[in-house]
Parts: sequence; structure tokens; C-alpha cells
Amino acid sequence: MNEQFTWLHIGLGSFHRAHQAWYLHRLQVMGDKRWSIAAGNIRNDAEHVVQALSAQKGRYVLETVSPEGVSE
Repeated sequence: MNEQFTWLHIGLGSFHRAHQAWYLHRLQVMGDKRWSIAAGNIRNDAEHVVQALSAQKGRYVLETVSPEGVSE
């Protein structure tokens, strides 16, 4: 079975990028290439985020910090 799945998310905010998009990225890294994200924006105050992500071809840096203060 060669099913493809698209996750539609309205909004490109920090929570989505740090959690949902990260999770789908991890699936792809583990070899599950069936998933992709389609995102939209309905907030006037977030247009700068859409433009920045578009200019970066959807790429961004996600820094995680452990409870001990160690960054990844």
C-alpha cells in the first residue's frame, strides 16, 4: 500500500513548528516518507512568519533545552 497523507494545519506559529512539524519530521527521518504538511495562515499579525518561512523554503532552527540546561 502506497498511501500518502497530508497534515493540514492552520497557522505556522511556534507551537506548531516545535511540536507537530517536529514530530512529522521525525517520522520522515525514520523512513516514513508518506507524510507531508500543508499549512495556511488566517492571522494578519503572522504574515511575517509566512514570508520568512517561504524565503527559507520552510526551513527553520528548533533548539531544545533539557531540564539540566543542555541545548540541542
